[in-house]
Order: sequence, then structure tokens, then C-alpha cells
Amino acid sequence: MKKIISTAAVLCSIHFTAIAQCNPVNLPYAEDLSNVVGTTMPQCYSTQAETFSSNVWQISSGAVDFDNSYFIFYTQNDNVPEVAASLSLRQLNLEGGKTYRLSYQCQNSLDQFELFSLYPDIRMGGVVSVYDETTIVYDGTLTNVSKEFEVTETGVYYFSFTIYATSNTGAFYLDDILVEEVDDTMGVNGVIAHRLQVYPNPVQQIATITGNAPIDKIELFSTTGQLLQSHQPNAAETRVDLSALAAGVYYLNINSSNEVTRKKIIKE
Repeated sequence: MKKIISTAAVLCSIHFTAIAQCNPVNLPYAEDLSNVVGTTMPQCYSTQAETFSSNVWQISSGAVDFDNSYFIFYTQNDNVPEVAASLSLRQLNLEGGKTYRLSYQCQNSLDQFELFSLYPDIRMGGVVSVYDETTIVYDGTLTNVSKEFEVTETGVYYFSFTIYATSNTGAFYLDDILVEEVDDTMGVNGVIAHRLQVYPNPVQQIATITGNAPIDKIELFSTTGQLLQSHQPNAAETRVDLSALAAGVYYLNINSSNEVTRKKIIKE
């Protein structure tokens, strides 16, 4: 196996790009590229090579384990031993004293049995990261990552991923990125999914939500955290009208019996 670049070199070369015309977003913040057509990088996102190569993050589709477009990093470069690139996403409004969760899916194409090192990073300016857990991927298995982190200072935080690998070892996929606040009422891992059902999903007009107990409140959010609808049905079954919304991905926060469940719903 080829030598992997050192951790010190990784941390020194992480790149952040502040895009002035793009305002920071509130949580929950999600990106699964379901609204992206073609291979153009979404507005307010940027990518940059971090080694002496031209390899950067791109947009693609068609991988078996991913249901829509995704971020991809190709390692092909015959002239350098190691390749790397940063992917800067939207800046985040985070509040001091709160706990947050970052989750995402990733996978390598397994063209060769080599290590891919993914470095997510969330930080305010040049200060120490509040999140920098490394994910190592090497065997072609779809990897689901979900980690919590705490923030001590309120402000705008930069959010990026940096990928490192040896040259000519295939491709690396990244998708279903979500940053959300961890609420004490959300239960184990914030998921009480067995109590609630949302159908049909995907939906064209009306989504039905059913539970074992009365549903106290439903909030519908865009992927950028904008609150679009709020309902207080006080019933075990209710319906949400999405007919006026554009096609894409949305998130439902469903409050029932002092528990909050988050569901992703796709509008066709």
C-alpha cells in the first residue's frame, strides 16, 4: 500500500473559502444534491486542489448506493504521488452552549485497495475546529457517519470537507450531508422513527403522517433551514399539503409525546 500523507500536512493545508455574496444559513442545513441538474457545482460552494495536481471535487450521478447526484473526487493523476482537494460548503450560524450533529454518507469506488482520508471541518475563522473527526474509507462499503459536537461561542462557522488519497486509486463519493441541532427531547440519536409514518414518499401533493400518539406539532423546513409550514394537528393522523412547493427535498420536524422526529420527504 502506498504511503498516506501525514496528519500534520493535512491540517496545514485545509482550505476555507468565504463567499461574500452568500449569507450563512440556519440549521437544519442539508445537502443531498437532489435539486442539482448536470455537473455544475451549486452556488455558494467552492472546491480547490490542495496538492500539486488538478484534482478537485465535482458533481456526478449513477453510483449504485446513491439515489441522486453526489459530490465526487477522482484521484487520477499520473504526475504526482498524492492528490487532495477541499470542498467548502455554506457557512453555518451556530449558537454557543449547544450540541450539534453532523451526518453524511461516503464510499470509494474500490478501483484499487487504497485508503481515502476524509477530513470534515467546522470552525469559526482560523480558530480550532469544533468538529474535525476523520473518516477512513478503503473497502468500497457505503459508510454512514453521524457524530455530535459542541459549540462554546455563537457566530458564523466555516464548513468544509478535505479528501486525501494516493493517485490513481479510483473515486470517492460524498452525499446526504446534514448538520442539525441535538435537542434533549429527541430521544436516542434523535430518531423515534418506528412511531411515525410519512407516506407517500416521494409525494406529489398531500403527505399523510400517522403515529401511535397525538401529533402535537409539525414543522416543514427547506434544506437551508427555512421554516415553510407549521401545523398543530393534535391528532394521531394528519395531512400536509406540499402541492404549492417546488420539486425537491424537504424536512419534517414532528413533535409527539415530548419527542421530536425528523423525516426527509421528497416532493416530485
